[in-house]
Amino acid sequence: ADDDTESSAIEEECNLLNYMEQADLNRLERVVVIYSFGLRGTEMKSADIVQLLFELDGSIFDTKQIDKLREASIKKLRSLMAAKGLTAIRDVM
Repeated sequence: ADDDTESSAIEEECNLLNYMEQADLNRLERVVVIYSFGLRGTEMKSADIVQLLFELDGSIFDTKQIDKLREASIKKLRSLMAAKGLTAIRDVM
């Protein structure tokens, strides 16, 4: 049962990652979504923590820029989903 649950979770995450690619999210937007929503085995992180992660990479963003990246990403995902007749993230999963 645990294997089935884990397999299902991995499949759902892959679907969402595929939608991120189809929505044409750029690298920064994908990273913000992955860390903000705890994808790819990470835990959900606040804008402050995501900002620190970018600083480690040599990029300088403030939390407002991180929030804007997250909002732009969600807008792109919602637009793609609406075009496909989907109404919620759970429809992707």
